[in-house]
Amino acid sequence: MAEETISETKIGGEISLIGFGALPPMELIVVKKIVGTYVKQLTEKTEYKSLKLQLKVHDKGKSSLYEINAQANVGNDMIGANVEDWNLYQALSQIMEKVVTEAVHKYRKSRDIAEERIRDERKKAKKQEK
Repeated sequence: MAEETISETKIGGEISLIGFGALPPMELIVVKKIVGTYVKQLTEKTEYKSLKLQLKVHDKGKSSLYEINAQANVGNDMIGANVEDWNLYQALSQIMEKVVTEAVHKYRKSRDIAEERIRDERKKAKKQEK
């Protein structure tokens, strides 16, 4: 696999896989299933909009080092992550776990702030009624 090969594969319109086209078809199927599982989590837990994953393969002798960059658009935030690993599937799981964890954290934080504001407004309204 050469790292110069850059192709973009779209899954469902909101997921872009860049550089994954050089993978054998069976590996690409597994990649799509792994990504799909994590995107489902993002959709259920946050205001997920889109995801872009870019794969760079660095050949080191007989082995390949996989570098994956991710950019996720969740709510009003852009979340980025970068992972390098010798195992493609492990790298993919690590980066998606990072994205999901950070997205859920930011989403909960913003949601908690909004709920806190609503509670404060209700308390003020009750005090004004008395």
